Amino acid sequence: MKRRLAVCLSIFLCLSAVRADAQTPALTIVNAVPKGEVATRAEANVVIVFSEPMVALGRIPAKVTVPFVKIAPSVQGAFSWSGTTTLIFIPDSKKPL
Repeated sequence: MKRRLAVCLSIFLCLSAVRADAQTPALTIVNAVPKGEVATRAEANVVIVFSEPMVALGRIPAKVTVPFVKIAPSVQGAFSWSGTTTLIFIPDSKKPL
């Protein structure tokens, strides 16, 4: 796909970390990709790594919901967790980006 995919996935992470005391580090995003434009659909997968666990270990629900992540403009796809700190969004391959 030579066409320039201007995937402007503006991820507005509305994370509100309540600090118990001054010594508790705030929740941060350690890494997030992609950054900027992507050339292929495979590069459009969004991966967000948090500084601390976001979900408990255990059974993964069939449909993962993450109300604290907003993708604009809206893109059809599905979220999944890889471990407790890595969130992945894979766009629906049948829908246009």
